[in-house]
Amino acid sequence: MLVFSDAERVADTRRALHALRAKWRGLARAGRLPWASRHARLVALFVDVSELLQAIVDHEFQRTRIDRPSPTALAAAHALTALARALRASWHGRVECPDPHALDAFFEMPIPERARLRAMEGYTHYAVYPEMYVLAAEQARAAASEWCVVGIRSIGLSLGACVAAGLDAPAPFSVRPIGPPFQRALAIGPALEARLLQGPEAAYAIVDEGPGLSGSSFGCVADWLEARKVAPERIHFFPSHRGDVGARGSEAHRARWKRSARHVIDFEDVFLHGPAKDARLEQMFVDHLGPPEGPCEDLGAGAWRAHRFAHERDWPACLPHRERRKYRVRAAGTSWLLRFAGLGRYGEEMMARARRLAAEGLVPPVLAYRHGFIAEEWLGDHIPLSVADVPRADVVEAVVRHLTFLARERAQGAAMGAMPLRLLEMLEHNIRSALGQEMARHARQRWEGALREVVACHEPILGDNKMHAWEWLVAPNGRILKTDALDHHAAHDLIGAQDIGWDMAGARIELGLSNADHESLVRAVALRTGYRRTHTQLAFYQLAYAAFQLGLHTMQRDALEAGHPEIPRLQAACTRYAQIIGRLLYA
Repeated sequence: MLVFSDAERVADTRRALHALRAKWRGLARAGRLPWASRHARLVALFVDVSELLQAIVDHEFQRTRIDRPSPTALAAAHALTALARALRASWHGRVECPDPHALDAFFEMPIPERARLRAMEGYTHYAVYPEMYVLAAEQARAAASEWCVVGIRSIGLSLGACVAAGLDAPAPFSVRPIGPPFQRALAIGPALEARLLQGPEAAYAIVDEGPGLSGSSFGCVADWLEARKVAPERIHFFPSHRGDVGARGSEAHRARWKRSARHVIDFEDVFLHGPAKDARLEQMFVDHLGPPEGPCEDLGAGAWRAHRFAHERDWPACLPHRERRKYRVRAAGTSWLLRFAGLGRYGEEMMARARRLAAEGLVPPVLAYRHGFIAEEWLGDHIPLSVADVPRADVVEAVVRHLTFLARERAQGAAMGAMPLRLLEMLEHNIRSALGQEMARHARQRWEGALREVVACHEPILGDNKMHAWEWLVAPNGRILKTDALDHHAAHDLIGAQDIGWDMAGARIELGLSNADHESLVRAVALRTGYRRTHTQLAFYQLAYAAFQLGLHTMQRDALEAGHPEIPRLQAACTRYAQIIGRLLYA
């Protein structure tokens, strides 16, 4: 299934380096700030530097197609390790300013004029915190007297620096696995091979987020080491969770994963139950919420449904591997939802969007942003639209108001989502994979000639991309609010910033709008925003939307172990989207 993609944005490399160097040198002044503010600023800088330096190293790799210990790669590893050591000190209450000249070397190197920056999913979507790796490495330090750290790019370069800092080890080497997603391999040049194997007794720390569906990135590094006579007991994995390799992993990789040394500190170990009280999630918002009346309650991976629906039979399908972390906490007599929005500038951008939406009365009130999380009011007396009895005219008006706001959220300067040609490739691929070659061929034949009309109107906005009925809440007075409206345009998938027709398609399919209701919605959006879409254009986005959702739910279903309670709901969703595709194709 075609679901995922790495969104990119292009930056002027030297201008970005100048800006980051100024922020780096400004760390000396941050020592006077309260610990929480100072530490969050350091982590935000670490994320930004990681993104840029990884892009520089990968640009070199794309040119040579070989990982090697080049001056650029070594300088990137040393700069990130210097920051990671300062981050480690900060976590333990010490103020250390890393070498203010650590980025200077890049101005003397043949770096690209433009860098293609990729958001690192762990930092932006999945609450992978650098501190988790520092602490895991501190616990693992005694397992060996000598360490060689290998970070798997992209995010593994910076996470490897955190592990090196926690192990008191030299800066990490990094590698970029290549090849099919579930069959990764390495392209390591002789110079890097010599460096990696120069310590005959060294333990190897292999660092990345995950493992995911196959664990092939972790697996290919261990394969490479074992093929060069590195004893299995010298190989240590530093992942982001305690789970096993996913269902698409090879038997050999799954077996190795189970028997190998793994060093993990979970999010909960640090930010919910950790010994550093000031770093606990419920304490981060004390200045805004007041003292918490109890610990945080986990609402992630679909747990929120038990608090929104009176009957389990009404629960929608959950995508547990894709849901952001979210917790409920009670303070000063009020319940609050704490939702992960991204570290550093990513979270700050989402907080700014949340404030704009809340000012229009479109989403629940938001209060504050702290080190990756946004606090918003938990509206316990509101019920999901999927189980509410609301006049259809009110539903249409709520959607129109929401789309009117989104129409102003232009995607200028942001990473673009899939263009119509890519959407056509996606829908053809997903339909073929799930429903067969004949339907896929019919889809291609029907839409290939009409694609020019779709392209003519395509104008990306920072849309919602999550128009499902249970994501709308109905107040006791009948007012309808949208939830989870901040960041799906920046999710780890190929849709991204998309034409407004995408959300119109999502609204029609997810809210069950009739032809008349949908026509009313389209007319109202055109009047209020100027966005006019033809029947052909909207029909294309509806088919593409249904094909994407079919792929997304199929992939999540297949990633779960047999017997998982979520599988029947995911299967029901797959069946529904397949039926919608059939109606759209043969209408």
